[in-house]
Amino acid sequence: MTLLLSCSSNNTPITTDTGTSSTGEIQSLAHGSWASAIENANLLVKLDWDARQLLRVFPTGAGNMISELDLAGSNPSYFDRFGPALWAQCEEVEVHIFIDPSIDVELRAAARNLTLNTILEMNRLTGLSLKVRSGSTEQNEKFFDPSTEPPVPGIRELGVFWYNTVPDAPTEHLGLADVWHTDSKTFERYLSDFSINVTSKKTLNKQSSLLRSRIGLSVEILRSLTNTKITEPSWAMAVMHELAHVVGIGHSTARESFMYPRFNERTHLTAADRATLALAGSKPC
Repeated sequence: MTLLLSCSSNNTPITTDTGTSSTGEIQSLAHGSWASAIENANLLVKLDWDARQLLRVFPTGAGNMISELDLAGSNPSYFDRFGPALWAQCEEVEVHIFIDPSIDVELRAAARNLTLNTILEMNRLTGLSLKVRSGSTEQNEKFFDPSTEPPVPGIRELGVFWYNTVPDAPTEHLGLADVWHTDSKTFERYLSDFSINVTSKKTLNKQSSLLRSRIGLSVEILRSLTNTKITEPSWAMAVMHELAHVVGIGHSTARESFMYPRFNERTHLTAADRATLALAGSKPC
């Protein structure tokens, strides 16, 4: 059995699936190089030798730079001439969990706990600071109407929406991710307009920043997969796949990677995956 996961990347509330077609045919996954992010990286996560070797950068004959990580199949979720869009590592991202009220009580509890545990694992693997602020317990459970478009998150917010099924997607999809990004000048205007406190610095990095994000998850994750280690196809790996999209990681072209659009018998957390996750939390402020 193969299980499909996908994402989209936007700088407006309009979202378009860029991962797979409704027939399951994989579209082009090439999406820029990690080289500039690696050259500016401030890694907060220790990596083993195999993963660190993938962060080597070297010139190409065309006059630009490429990394071993690119050759291993990893792609950013959004890329422009200044490099991949990532969260700044000194900023906290607030997480809010929302539940489809038609989901059974037991599955709602499992979905909340799974979200909490996977967020903690994402922080450990990236060095980022994702903090769950609402919807994490039965007492403060937050519901939403699954028949309507979920709200656009605020600046530096991640909305996690659990559905009985993921809307507007083929039935084999387990999750969908949306991220909003912008360049440094637009980001500076956002900070001014919304009075967001940021760490003081003389100039903003020209590299694009992620502003807000949301993921839609299906409880089919809990029905189709097993509750095992995050390093193999499991509940946690499926949620981690979507979280990886919203911290700046696109689909991988390597079939064994957990960021490949489909889980299969060879899927696991590879050395390239570990390197990419560490890089996702490496953007200096």
